[in-house]
Amino acid sequence: MRRVGEAIMHAMALGLGLDEHFFDSRMDDSFWVMRLIGYPPLDPAADGVGISCGEHTDYGCLTILNTDETTGALQVKSKSGEWITANPIPGAFVINIGDMVNACLRIVASLQVWTNEIYTSTLHRVIHTKGNFRVSVPFFFEPNFDTVVEPLPICVERSGRPPLHKPVMYGDHLLRKVGGNFDISSAE
Repeated sequence: MRRVGEAIMHAMALGLGLDEHFFDSRMDDSFWVMRLIGYPPLDPAADGVGISCGEHTDYGCLTILNTDETTGALQVKSKSGEWITANPIPGAFVINIGDMVNACLRIVASLQVWTNEIYTSTLHRVIHTKGNFRVSVPFFFEPNFDTVVEPLPICVERSGRPPLHKPVMYGDHLLRKVGGNFDISSAE
């Protein structure tokens, strides 16, 4: 999965007009996580109403997602605000550009910051209404913990805007995000 993530980052670098290996030193000691997520079917008595996983963006760099053959569950929000179903394609992954959360300001994606918002993360959700148990396996491919993420000069120039984000260290944002998910005030 790391090799898949590296290949995607090579392609993104080339697409941005950078050297293919531009991101290598920023992701050569990548902080990554793989999860196995099971979605039981929503209660049929609820007449198809409910959410299996609410709308969100992933908070890293890339999410490489493999799912079972269940259709109609994963949805992404288009730029026009419409929810579009992202059905699985046999032999293919779904790739999400993830984000890091700036605790005080707003959600920013590592690729969103690097590209000065040429690439942006997309809201997605899961509404699993089928009768089966749905399985999803996301692989979160992240920058090195100590990588400083900041708008790249070529992307600032290409976007025609001044830098939209201040430099951030990936590890700081990861700790803020994870820390915000758990109440550690009573931990000793």
